Amino acid sequence: MILDPQFECEDQQRLLEKIIKPRLSSLFMRVYDQFSYYKWRFDEAGIRPEDDPLEVLAKLPFMTKRDYSMLEEDSMILADKRLFHVETTSGSTGRPKRRFQSMTDEINELRLAMRVLAGFDISKDDVVVFMDVGNPSIYIWFAKALEALGIKNTIYYGIQSDFNLSLRKLIKLNPNVLFTVPSLLARSYDTIKEMFGNNNDLKKIIYFGEKLDERFRKRIENELKVEIFTHYGGTETSTLGGECSAHDGIHIYNDYNFLNLVEPKIINETTQEGESAWTTMQIDIQPVIKYRMGDVICIDYSKCVCGRTSPRIKVIARTDDGFSIYGEKFYYDTFLDAVYSKLTETGFMQLVLSTEQKHDKLVIILPEKLKNKENDIMESLYHMNELEFFLEEKFITLELKFVPNSHFTSRKIPCIIDNRNYQ
Repeated sequence: MILDPQFECEDQQRLLEKIIKPRLSSLFMRVYDQFSYYKWRFDEAGIRPEDDPLEVLAKLPFMTKRDYSMLEEDSMILADKRLFHVETTSGSTGRPKRRFQSMTDEINELRLAMRVLAGFDISKDDVVVFMDVGNPSIYIWFAKALEALGIKNTIYYGIQSDFNLSLRKLIKLNPNVLFTVPSLLARSYDTIKEMFGNNNDLKKIIYFGEKLDERFRKRIENELKVEIFTHYGGTETSTLGGECSAHDGIHIYNDYNFLNLVEPKIINETTQEGESAWTTMQIDIQPVIKYRMGDVICIDYSKCVCGRTSPRIKVIARTDDGFSIYGEKFYYDTFLDAVYSKLTETGFMQLVLSTEQKHDKLVIILPEKLKNKENDIMESLYHMNELEFFLEEKFITLELKFVPNSHFTSRKIPCIIDNRNYQ
């Protein structure tokens, strides 16, 4: 279903002139007055917020995750009595990222989420089950958007470390739509296939938070006879887009979030590749301008067969040293800081992820000179906020491996090796 045809199906040039440029100008005027970070950026670049918005975007530098942390103090002050919600997640700089939200943010983001979820063509009679292992708060937000679309039968189903035992009761809910993260879907798939392989009630699977291996996706579609969609977004930007029934990329909506590319590569007259950088025009308390998400994407500006004219993207790769465990993002620097937090030095480290009996295993490889500090290192790792939950619930096992110091000096090695099997 196309929820907002006046935006989703509008000629993109007309949309740029009528909606996008005025919203960009309004954003620039507002952030220049309210944020010391943005005032500094504008002044340093020698531009004024009332200048042509596309020229402003061209001259402003790209924003990084470290820049994002500089917004926090301004945003917290700006929120004041308007503060509605604070979202916290692990950060790539070794410290948690905080995003402050007002009720205006909640309403604007809900409207965009409704547009994206409407594209999944979920029926008002469908039973939607959110399947996860941790905090259900993000699913409450999805449930609100679905309820606003008239879909009221939504259920959060928490999975325990014994997947098979936990999943046996899932079929009693008779879900028509399963909403989850790819890694949990992969770990649960054998049991899900056994339960739903001959069941016509399950019609759709929606995933988010991680990339789904294309071979695994085809296997699910063929074996379960389901339609698969993806929801795309980030902590700093909230919802950015989602698939339609044509399944030819993720529709993004430039009337909400404007996309720039870092060092774009022209593929053909309608297609480009590059690292994505987002400007959130409808975020009230903590907006970003040309924020580098870390995704390398391919963007197609041609009209989709579904009727939408909004651009479509496909995520090709990640640029940062990070990985995901059941939808929770972790970064190399966060682990590095934890490992060396009680030591008087810093040094080298390698992370190796694998799969053992449908659970993740993380091996941290360190120089053997740190062997006598093993207990201190393990204590620091077990006190990492997000990791602690997964360790306690036995969703992941952790091992330290000490190797000769020359392992880190004799040759160049990758920071992260991900050998997990999602097939």
